[in-house]
Amino acid sequence: MKTHICSHTAALAALLALGGALGSCGDDEPAPSDATGGVQPSPQTLFGPQITQIQIEVDYMPQAEPFVGSAGAINDVWQLFGDNARRMFAAAEPAKTITFPNELSQMQALDDVQGDSFSSSAILDIAQRHRDAQNTDSRATFYVVWLDGFFQSQDGQTRQDVLGVSIGDTGVIAMFKPVIDGAGSPALPGIARFVEQTTLIHEFGHAAGLVNRGVPLQSEHHDEENGAHCTNRDCVMFFANEGVADLRDFVTEFIASGDTVVFGDLCLEDMDALIER
Repeated sequence: MKTHICSHTAALAALLALGGALGSCGDDEPAPSDATGGVQPSPQTLFGPQITQIQIEVDYMPQAEPFVGSAGAINDVWQLFGDNARRMFAAAEPAKTITFPNELSQMQALDDVQGDSFSSSAILDIAQRHRDAQNTDSRATFYVVWLDGFFQSQDGQTRQDVLGVSIGDTGVIAMFKPVIDGAGSPALPGIARFVEQTTLIHEFGHAAGLVNRGVPLQSEHHDEENGAHCTNRDCVMFFANEGVADLRDFVTEFIASGDTVVFGDLCLEDMDALIER
Protein backbone atom coordinates (compact mmCIF):
# COMPACT_ATOMS: atom_id res chain seq x y z
CA MET A 1 0.00 0.00 0.00
CA LYS A 2 1.69 3.15 -1.20
CA THR A 3 1.02 6.84 -1.59
CA HIS A 4 1.03 7.67 -5.29
CA ILE A 5 2.10 11.19 -6.11
CA CYS A 6 2.08 13.23 -9.28
CA SER A 7 4.61 16.00 -9.71
CA HIS A 8 6.10 18.19 -12.39
CA THR A 9 6.66 21.79 -13.27
CA ALA A 10 3.65 23.97 -13.99
CA ALA A 11 4.36 24.22 -17.71
CA LEU A 12 4.87 20.49 -18.06
CA ALA A 13 1.81 19.85 -15.94
CA ALA A 14 -0.36 21.89 -18.27
CA LEU A 15 0.79 20.06 -21.37
CA LEU A 16 0.86 16.57 -19.94
CA ALA A 17 -2.44 16.82 -18.11
CA LEU A 18 -4.25 17.69 -21.33
CA GLY A 19 -2.23 15.14 -23.23
CA GLY A 20 -3.15 12.27 -20.94
CA ALA A 21 0.19 12.09 -19.08
CA LEU A 22 0.79 13.25 -15.58
CA GLY A 23 4.49 13.78 -15.26
CA SER A 24 6.76 12.44 -12.58
CA CYS A 25 5.05 10.09 -10.13
CA GLY A 26 6.36 7.87 -7.37
CA ASP A 27 5.66 6.01 -4.16
CA ASP A 28 5.79 7.28 -0.61
CA GLU A 29 4.78 5.87 2.74
CA PRO A 30 2.28 3.03 3.24
CA ALA A 31 -1.20 3.64 4.59
CA PRO A 32 -3.62 1.33 6.42
CA SER A 33 -6.57 0.16 4.34
CA ASP A 34 -9.08 0.84 7.10
CA ALA A 35 -7.84 4.35 8.01
CA THR A 36 -11.10 6.05 7.03
CA GLY A 37 -14.51 5.25 5.65
CA GLY A 38 -14.37 1.62 6.72
CA VAL A 39 -12.48 -1.04 4.79
CA GLN A 40 -12.07 0.04 1.17
CA PRO A 41 -13.27 -2.56 -1.36
CA SER A 42 -10.56 -4.26 -3.39
CA PRO A 43 -10.42 -3.54 -7.14
CA GLN A 44 -11.98 -6.94 -7.78
CA THR A 45 -14.94 -6.00 -5.60
CA LEU A 46 -15.09 -2.42 -6.89
CA PHE A 47 -15.37 -3.55 -10.50
CA GLY A 48 -17.55 -6.53 -9.66
CA PRO A 49 -21.37 -6.76 -9.56
CA GLN A 50 -21.60 -6.40 -5.78
CA ILE A 51 -20.79 -2.66 -5.89
CA THR A 52 -23.64 -0.78 -7.53
CA GLN A 53 -22.91 2.73 -6.23
CA ILE A 54 -19.69 4.75 -6.32
CA GLN A 55 -19.73 8.02 -4.39
CA ILE A 56 -17.11 10.79 -4.50
CA GLU A 57 -17.06 13.12 -1.49
CA VAL A 58 -15.25 16.46 -1.84
CA ASP A 59 -14.02 18.81 0.90
CA TYR A 60 -11.73 21.81 0.59
CA MET A 61 -9.78 24.35 2.59
CA PRO A 62 -10.82 27.99 2.16
CA GLN A 63 -8.85 29.60 -0.69
CA ALA A 64 -8.40 26.13 -2.22
CA GLU A 65 -11.82 25.61 -3.75
CA PRO A 66 -12.04 23.16 -6.65
CA PHE A 67 -12.78 24.70 -10.02
CA VAL A 68 -16.44 24.50 -11.03
CA GLY A 69 -18.36 25.85 -14.00
CA SER A 70 -17.17 26.11 -17.56
CA ALA A 71 -13.77 25.38 -19.09
CA GLY A 72 -13.35 26.43 -22.68
CA ALA A 73 -16.15 24.88 -24.72
CA ILE A 74 -17.13 22.58 -21.83
CA ASN A 75 -20.01 23.99 -19.78
CA ASP A 76 -19.21 21.91 -16.70
CA VAL A 77 -15.54 21.17 -16.04
CA TRP A 78 -16.56 18.24 -13.81
CA GLN A 79 -17.90 16.57 -16.95
CA LEU A 80 -14.29 15.50 -17.55
CA PHE A 81 -14.16 13.47 -14.35
CA GLY A 82 -17.68 12.14 -14.87
CA ASP A 83 -17.03 10.99 -18.43
CA ASN A 84 -13.87 9.16 -17.40
CA ALA A 85 -15.32 7.60 -14.24
CA ARG A 86 -18.33 6.34 -16.17
CA ARG A 87 -16.10 4.92 -18.91
CA MET A 88 -14.06 3.04 -16.31
CA PHE A 89 -17.15 1.06 -15.32
CA ALA A 90 -18.98 1.16 -18.66
CA ALA A 91 -18.97 -2.63 -19.06
CA ALA A 92 -20.56 -3.25 -15.66
CA GLU A 93 -23.85 -5.16 -15.40
CA PRO A 94 -25.82 -4.03 -13.57
CA ALA A 95 -24.73 -0.50 -14.34
CA LYS A 96 -23.02 1.37 -11.52
CA THR A 97 -24.37 4.71 -10.31
CA ILE A 98 -21.53 7.22 -9.94
CA THR A 99 -22.23 10.38 -7.96
CA PHE A 100 -19.95 13.35 -7.38
CA PRO A 101 -20.43 17.05 -6.64
CA ASN A 102 -19.98 19.63 -9.39
CA GLU A 103 -20.90 22.79 -7.45
CA LEU A 104 -19.27 24.31 -4.38
CA SER A 105 -22.60 24.20 -2.55
CA GLN A 106 -22.35 20.39 -2.73
CA MET A 107 -18.85 20.38 -1.21
CA GLN A 108 -17.78 21.14 2.36
CA ALA A 109 -15.37 23.90 3.38
CA LEU A 110 -13.02 22.86 6.17
CA ASP A 111 -12.45 25.77 8.53
CA ASP A 112 -10.46 23.74 11.07
CA VAL A 113 -7.63 22.63 8.77
CA GLN A 114 -4.46 24.70 8.98
CA GLY A 115 -0.91 24.52 7.68
CA ASP A 116 0.89 24.80 4.39
CA SER A 117 2.36 21.31 4.08
CA PHE A 118 0.62 17.97 4.59
CA SER A 119 2.04 14.49 5.05
CA SER A 120 0.12 11.33 4.23
CA SER A 121 -0.71 10.86 7.90
CA ALA A 122 -1.95 14.46 8.17
CA ILE A 123 -4.17 13.95 5.14
CA LEU A 124 -5.57 10.75 6.61
CA ASP A 125 -6.24 12.60 9.86
CA ILE A 126 -8.29 15.17 7.93
CA ALA A 127 -10.22 12.36 6.29
CA GLN A 128 -10.76 10.65 9.64
CA ARG A 129 -12.36 13.81 11.03
CA HIS A 130 -14.37 14.90 8.00
CA ARG A 131 -15.16 11.92 5.79
CA ASP A 132 -18.90 11.40 5.99
CA ALA A 133 -19.67 8.80 3.33
CA GLN A 134 -19.02 5.23 4.43
CA ASN A 135 -18.39 2.10 2.40
CA THR A 136 -21.09 -0.56 2.49
CA ASP A 137 -21.54 -3.94 0.85
CA SER A 138 -22.99 -2.27 -2.25
CA ARG A 139 -21.38 1.19 -2.14
CA ALA A 140 -17.77 2.29 -2.56
CA THR A 141 -16.82 5.78 -1.47
CA PHE A 142 -13.79 7.95 -2.19
CA TYR A 143 -12.80 11.04 -0.23
CA VAL A 144 -11.05 13.91 -2.05
CA VAL A 145 -9.74 16.96 -0.20
CA TRP A 146 -8.38 20.15 -1.81
CA LEU A 147 -5.56 21.65 0.29
CA ASP A 148 -4.13 25.16 0.34
CA GLY A 149 -0.58 23.87 0.65
CA PHE A 150 1.95 21.31 -0.50
CA PHE A 151 2.67 17.63 -0.03
CA GLN A 152 5.22 16.64 2.61
CA SER A 153 7.05 13.46 1.70
CA GLN A 154 8.08 10.77 4.15
CA ASP A 155 11.54 12.31 4.53
CA GLY A 156 9.98 15.63 5.57
CA GLN A 157 10.59 17.38 2.27
CA THR A 158 7.97 19.91 1.14
CA ARG A 159 7.18 19.03 -2.47
CA GLN A 160 6.08 22.12 -4.38
CA ASP A 161 5.82 20.10 -7.61
CA VAL A 162 3.20 17.57 -6.48
CA LEU A 163 -0.29 18.07 -7.91
CA GLY A 164 -2.08 15.24 -6.14
CA VAL A 165 -1.70 12.06 -4.12
CA SER A 166 -3.68 8.85 -3.76
CA ILE A 167 -2.98 7.28 -0.37
CA GLY A 168 -2.63 3.53 -0.45
CA ASP A 169 -5.92 1.65 -0.63
CA THR A 170 -7.78 4.04 1.70
CA GLY A 171 -9.83 5.73 -1.01
CA VAL A 172 -8.37 9.07 0.12
CA ILE A 173 -7.05 11.54 -2.46
CA ALA A 174 -5.50 14.97 -1.82
CA MET A 175 -5.21 17.79 -4.35
CA PHE A 176 -2.71 20.61 -3.85
CA LYS A 177 -4.27 23.85 -5.07
CA PRO A 178 -1.17 26.12 -5.16
CA VAL A 179 0.55 23.69 -7.52
CA ILE A 180 -2.56 23.37 -9.68
CA ASP A 181 -2.93 27.15 -9.87
CA GLY A 182 0.73 27.40 -10.81
CA ALA A 183 -0.01 25.44 -13.98
CA GLY A 184 -2.08 28.34 -15.30
CA SER A 185 -1.00 30.51 -18.20
CA PRO A 186 -2.22 33.98 -19.28
CA ALA A 187 -1.91 32.80 -22.86
CA LEU A 188 -4.21 29.85 -22.20
CA PRO A 189 -7.08 30.93 -19.94
CA GLY A 190 -8.63 28.04 -18.10
CA ILE A 191 -5.72 25.64 -18.57
CA ALA A 192 -5.43 25.05 -14.80
CA ARG A 193 -9.00 23.74 -14.81
CA PHE A 194 -7.98 20.96 -17.19
CA VAL A 195 -4.85 20.26 -15.14
CA GLU A 196 -6.97 19.89 -12.00
CA GLN A 197 -9.50 17.53 -13.51
CA THR A 198 -6.89 15.38 -15.23
CA THR A 199 -4.92 15.11 -12.01
CA LEU A 200 -8.09 13.97 -10.23
CA ILE A 201 -8.77 11.39 -12.95
CA HIS A 202 -5.19 10.10 -12.67
CA GLU A 203 -5.33 9.79 -8.87
CA PHE A 204 -8.75 8.15 -9.03
CA GLY A 205 -7.26 5.65 -11.47
CA HIS A 206 -4.62 4.78 -8.86
CA ALA A 207 -7.25 4.54 -6.12
CA ALA A 208 -9.29 2.14 -8.29
CA GLY A 209 -6.32 -0.18 -8.90
CA LEU A 210 -4.38 1.14 -11.89
CA VAL A 211 -1.83 0.29 -13.17
CA ASN A 212 -1.40 -3.31 -12.04
CA ARG A 213 -2.39 -2.35 -8.47
CA GLY A 214 -5.21 -4.88 -8.29
CA VAL A 215 -6.62 -4.49 -11.79
CA PRO A 216 -4.87 -7.35 -13.67
CA LEU A 217 -3.00 -6.55 -16.86
CA GLN A 218 -4.36 -7.82 -20.17
CA SER A 219 -1.19 -6.79 -21.98
CA GLU A 220 2.33 -5.69 -21.06
CA HIS A 221 1.88 -1.96 -20.45
CA HIS A 222 2.92 -1.58 -16.81
CA ASP A 223 5.79 0.91 -16.53
CA GLU A 224 7.44 -0.90 -13.61
CA GLU A 225 10.40 1.49 -13.48
CA ASN A 226 8.04 4.36 -12.69
CA GLY A 227 5.59 2.68 -10.36
CA ALA A 228 1.92 2.05 -11.08
CA HIS A 229 1.86 3.71 -14.47
CA CYS A 230 1.17 2.92 -18.11
CA THR A 231 3.70 2.79 -20.92
CA ASN A 232 1.15 4.24 -23.36
CA ARG A 233 1.87 7.94 -23.93
CA ASP A 234 -1.76 8.49 -24.94
CA CYS A 235 -3.07 7.37 -21.54
CA VAL A 236 -3.76 9.50 -18.46
CA MET A 237 -1.83 6.92 -16.43
CA PHE A 238 1.40 7.50 -18.40
CA PHE A 239 4.45 8.59 -16.44
CA ALA A 240 6.39 11.37 -18.13
CA ASN A 241 8.90 14.06 -17.36
CA GLU A 242 10.16 15.53 -20.59
CA GLY A 243 10.09 18.66 -22.73
CA VAL A 244 7.04 20.63 -23.79
CA ALA A 245 5.59 20.50 -27.31
CA ASP A 246 3.27 23.04 -28.93
CA LEU A 247 0.83 23.53 -26.07
CA ARG A 248 -1.59 25.85 -27.81
CA ASP A 249 -2.09 23.51 -30.79
CA PHE A 250 -2.50 20.56 -28.46
CA VAL A 251 -5.18 22.27 -26.38
CA THR A 252 -7.02 23.29 -29.55
CA GLU A 253 -6.91 19.72 -30.81
CA PHE A 254 -8.06 18.33 -27.44
CA ILE A 255 -11.09 20.60 -27.24
CA ALA A 256 -11.96 20.21 -30.91
CA SER A 257 -11.82 16.41 -30.74
CA GLY A 258 -14.86 16.24 -28.47
CA ASP A 259 -13.41 13.14 -26.79
CA THR A 260 -13.09 13.75 -23.07
CA VAL A 261 -11.96 10.23 -22.09
CA VAL A 262 -8.25 10.38 -21.31
CA PHE A 263 -7.66 6.74 -20.36
CA GLY A 264 -5.80 4.83 -23.05
CA ASP A 265 -7.10 1.68 -24.69
CA LEU A 266 -4.81 -0.65 -22.73
CA CYS A 267 -5.95 0.55 -19.31
CA LEU A 268 -9.57 0.49 -20.50
CA GLU A 269 -9.09 -3.10 -21.66
CA ASP A 270 -7.77 -4.05 -18.20
CA MET A 271 -10.81 -2.55 -16.48
CA ASP A 272 -13.30 -4.00 -18.97
CA ALA A 273 -11.76 -7.46 -18.60
CA LEU A 274 -11.94 -7.30 -14.80
CA ILE A 275 -15.62 -6.45 -14.98
CA GLU A 276 -16.32 -9.24 -17.44
CA ARG A 277 -14.55 -11.97 -15.46
